[in-house]
Amino acid sequence: MAGTSPRRPLPANDRDQTAFSNLWAGRLEIQLRTPWQQEWATLVENLDGTYRLTLKDEAGAAEILDYLRLLADTSTRGTL
Repeated sequence: MAGTSPRRPLPANDRDQTAFSNLWAGRLEIQLRTPWQQEWATLVENLDGTYRLTLKDEAGAAEILDYLRLLADTSTRGTL
């Protein structure tokens, strides 16, 4: 139809809504990660999604957050 905006995919959740809004506001985030960093980030995303946590926002059980920090620190030293 003439004069209408193209259809945009709908966001799946609140976090997607934020990313969706930022994208359309003209901002874009690009992340360059090593394979290990990508695995770590995927782990955090999977834990968040599976157990309905908000680890990305530093919220959650201290034991889980401490473990993820230790895992991240270990990977930066190349000792894993």
